[in-house]
Amino acid sequence: MFSFEDDLTAKQWALDTQKSRRNLSINELCKIALKLRPEVEARAKEKWLWLWPKTVSLIPTMPMNRFRHRCQNLFWRLLDTRKELAKTVGVGEVTMGRAMKIADEAPQNVKDAVDSGELTIGQGYNITKKVRELPEDEQEQAAARAIEYEK
Repeated sequence: MFSFEDDLTAKQWALDTQKSRRNLSINELCKIALKLRPEVEARAKEKWLWLWPKTVSLIPTMPMNRFRHRCQNLFWRLLDTRKELAKTVGVGEVTMGRAMKIADEAPQNVKDAVDSGELTIGQGYNITKKVRELPEDEQEQAAARAIEYEK
């Protein structure tokens, strides 16, 4: 019987052992990883809240700019969910970041096109970046034109 530190560790282990048995696309791997995102973010937040008092105790002994730099490095190391998710499913960090951007900001038709395989994650990301600059009521239509162009 296996023993795990927490549910997230157990899920990551199960995913790691199962992903080699399946022929999953990069998009499918990213979608699986995104399901773990809330738990990864919660774990990072717990670590941050535990370390914050220890970091604050450095204030009197360190110049402020050095302290600020140290806190930022610690913060990003703890909260880099993109890196953790990418490692969990075995995809690149850039690819995982693009999948996260699509999940968070893409118009629904872009998400659907990426899910169906009509677009790659990279294409979906590029379209998402371009249409986010437009007024909200024009984004869906512009995304539809861009999807047709990419096909």
